[in-house]
Amino acid sequence: MRRGGPCTWKGGTMNQKPWVRAVVLLVLLGMIAALLAVAVLPSGA
Repeated sequence: MRRGGPCTWKGGTMNQKPWVRAVVLLVLLGMIAALLAVAVLPSGA
C-alpha cells in the first residue's frame, strides 16, 4: 500500500496523463496573471 499508493499517484498519473502538467501550469499562470492584474489596476487606489 505504501509503495504503490503515493508513488503511483505522483508518478503514474503524471506519466499516463501528460495534460495534467499543462493544466496545472495554466492554472498557476492564471492565478499569477490575476494577482498582477489586481495589483496593477487601480482597483484599491
